[in-house]
Amino acid sequence: MKWISYGFIYLIIGIIIINVSSVAFGQEVVELSEEEEDKAMISITGISNGTIRTVEITDSLDFPVKSIEISAKQSIVLAAFSIEIMDSDPIGVEEVKGVVYQYLTIETGLSIDDVSYIKIYFGIPHSWFSTNDINKTLVRLISTSSEGDWDIILTEISEETADEIIFSAPLVNLDTNNYALAEIPPWVATTTLTQIATKTTTLTTDTATVTNTVAANTETVTSVVQGTSTLVYLAIGGAVAAVGILLLVSRSRKRK
Repeated sequence: MKWISYGFIYLIIGIIIINVSSVAFGQEVVELSEEEEDKAMISITGISNGTIRTVEITDSLDFPVKSIEISAKQSIVLAAFSIEIMDSDPIGVEEVKGVVYQYLTIETGLSIDDVSYIKIYFGIPHSWFSTNDINKTLVRLISTSSEGDWDIILTEISEETADEIIFSAPLVNLDTNNYALAEIPPWVATTTLTQIATKTTTLTTDTATVTNTVAANTETVTSVVQGTSTLVYLAIGGAVAAVGILLLVSRSRKRK
């Protein structure tokens, strides 16, 4: 009877470790709409304080946002994002002074109290540049402001592939859901960037500081793939559960 009790105890402990580890040590899930590939739902659990987490979304040319990077200012239990491609500009917002590649919405429950920064990486096919005679150095991520106009966010070229150019930009204003990817003429950027230059500079400084401080803790995670810590605890949980099962089987054979 005593061996059976020990067996059940080991089995229960193993199951608990397996179930808790996926929440406590981080898991990433990305769901991209299959038919039109126009919407992505991202959920990230267990982001530790001072950790930078990068989650890959897709490499499809049909969906512009390729990945999202989060630098946690404090521990985050769940970071959820909804990114959706829109067919037209938002209602009640002035017309973009530039050539728009794509309108989109990015929704999250996170605030500036939770993160040092959030950065997205988005791709635009080479064909769009050649067809519309677009200057790649003038492409910007822009977001709506409380006044109903567009803020232009400092955007950088991250890399170029055979099919597209990948850009990166921070989500400066987490109070808005409306964004666009566009070529912005220099005369627009000159007047608009000054409105958010302070915010952009602060984000850039925070990024450099955080990256240098927590470089050892930086994690790059592919969607739906669990981190090393999670896998280790799953292995431990499985081993403990196996011990419990062996004890039960051993005791059952002795009784026969």
